[in-house]
Amino acid sequence: MEKITVYMKNFFRIYARITAWTIFATSCFITVFWGWDLDLNVGLLWQMQMIVFVCTAGSILIVGEVDVDSKKVVLIKFILNYLYVNGVIMSGGFYFDWFSFSNWKMVVSMQLLIAIGYLIIVIFGFYVANREAEQMNQKLAEKERLENQK
Repeated sequence: MEKITVYMKNFFRIYARITAWTIFATSCFITVFWGWDLDLNVGLLWQMQMIVFVCTAGSILIVGEVDVDSKKVVLIKFILNYLYVNGVIMSGGFYFDWFSFSNWKMVVSMQLLIAIGYLIIVIFGFYVANREAEQMNQKLAEKERLENQK
């Protein structure tokens, strides 16, 4: 049961980060290529959520637990994960007609937004994990100090 809880916590943590970036990136993309006056269908929100869900589920499976892997294995996992996320978004974008492969500016913009978003999410994830580790180490050091005083 604990493993399921950890998985769900991880899933929603990553899902929230990817969703936040997706909303920002989509807003930028639509504004640049279709302008401010575009009327959108609510279906776009469901399409985005589906793509985010698929990206999140696959990312958790590909990356897994990186704290037990060597730096080389972690790097390979993150490269494979980036390729997976990129493939899901580009395939989904093509399927849902978010862009056209014949418009190179749209393709380059999508690639740029995917790369920037991936980097931001990964860097933020490492920052949060590092901060949590430091807090745990401080608590352990304090507990040890209190035990040594007894």
